Amino acid sequence: MSPLELQLVLTVIEGKDLVPKDRALKVVGPKTTSDPFVLIYLDGKQVGRSQVQARTLEPKWNETFTLFTNRSFPDARAITEEPTLLLRVMDKDSMTDDDPMGTVTIPVSMKGLPSSSTGEQWLPLEPGDTASRFYCKNVTGSLRVSLATSIVPKPQSGLKHVTYTCT
Repeated sequence: MSPLELQLVLTVIEGKDLVPKDRALKVVGPKTTSDPFVLIYLDGKQVGRSQVQARTLEPKWNETFTLFTNRSFPDARAITEEPTLLLRVMDKDSMTDDDPMGTVTIPVSMKGLPSSSTGEQWLPLEPGDTASRFYCKNVTGSLRVSLATSIVPKPQSGLKHVTYTCT
């Protein structure tokens, strides 16, 4: 029997009430908009990035990412480590570094495997670690996401899984 690995199918659906990071007039006036995108991390490694949604605090992504843990297991009962899935919402800037807008940690439960789904859920954005460059002290809003997990055969040596869908 070939080794198995955990597959995560994450859909980043939309955001709401995000913090404004950009000024409409670029130089003066209050910050009223942002250009949000999402960075996706699995076990601390960046594994995906959404498209930038220009000038909005209510972005609609509807992007699906198929992620793999790259851990081999002899059978489904041997999968005991729960991976860490982290989403960082960022504001795209062309002249300066991108601005952090908040962080979401999605719990990945091993219950219900060999396949399970969390369904769609709204998750509140949090400021993140104060020592990190991704810290956002004035975070607002939430992300709507869905996550499905399953156990799949690990590909042959040298092959990698890559799947990305945008609808």
